[in-house]
Amino acid sequence: MAESLILIEHDRQQVKCTSLRAITLARQLGGEYALLVLGHGLGGIAASLVSYGASAVVVADDSALAEPLADRYATVITEAARQHNAGRTSWGLPLH
Repeated sequence: MAESLILIEHDRQQVKCTSLRAITLARQLGGEYALLVLGHGLGGIAASLVSYGASAVVVADDSALAEPLADRYATVITEAARQHNAGRTSWGLPLH
């Protein structure tokens, strides 16, 4: 079970600094956290996330997620949070 689910922002080539800061904060807080990355063609980004100490790296790689559309992303984020029993998101919002 991950206490937190961190949504990884990226520019299709590398992880954005805001996500790296969220990972740093999760490490400082302690407890388990999972990383969620959404998009298409994520092999390199997903591989780079393995070294950040998360209990899981969840990769949602699909052509339907190539562009960040709220309705598509929301469905995937909600399901990932349920599967990992995350109690909060990287936005600090409770999921219960």
